[in-house]
Amino acid sequence: MIYFPNQEAFVGKVFFLPFNRDASAKKILAEKMKKHGFTQAIMLIKTDLIDGVMRIYVADGQHRALTAISMNLAFRGELLPNTFDTREALVMFVADHNNSQKPWSVTDYVKSFASVGLIEYINLIDIKKKSIFTFLTLATMLGSTNSRSISDPLKNGKFKICRKKETLKTLEYANELMKYKPLTNRMVISLHRVMSMSIFSKKKFTKAYENYASQLAKLHLDTFDDTFISWLK
Repeated sequence: MIYFPNQEAFVGKVFFLPFNRDASAKKILAEKMKKHGFTQAIMLIKTDLIDGVMRIYVADGQHRALTAISMNLAFRGELLPNTFDTREALVMFVADHNNSQKPWSVTDYVKSFASVGLIEYINLIDIKKKSIFTFLTLATMLGSTNSRSISDPLKNGKFKICRKKETLKTLEYANELMKYKPLTNRMVISLHRVMSMSIFSKKKFTKAYENYASQLAKLHLDTFDDTFISWLK
């Protein structure tokens, strides 16, 4: 157990992970600490996977730590014995513990893996910056045709981009169709699949989309594949 009697004992000696969701001092935590003090130790780990330098990081309890620091309140940290061989393992460890209070979203995982230098996730974020579609939708188009199967590799650091050229082409065309009506996430995934088919005709599809786009929003479908294919026959 490591004891931090004040702010000075912590700052510059213990660090916050770059991917551990935006942390800040919380008013509700401050009120509890004023009443009960600091009652639960924060979790600490030691690793050199972030920047090549062995440092101590907060693995869980960053909000409580920052709140205590802001109040210059004494608090405790437990240095765990865990060691990590890969950046993926480190992110997954932190995610598993943070999930106990507030589940990580796909976006949390993507940004976390990107922050530790995984190039596939960095590229995914770059593509997302120019797109209205979700990370899960873009990952489905870039790496898999099944949104359910792509979720697991996205969350365990195994996501790989294998269809970047095709995806960018789909997104460019989807942007052209927006003058009629923006596509939903499910629509663009179906468009991506249909565009890979030999029967696809951009001229024919554009005409049909112009005519029927307003009606698509009324269809609560899991996939628009069959609808889009029917336009090409």
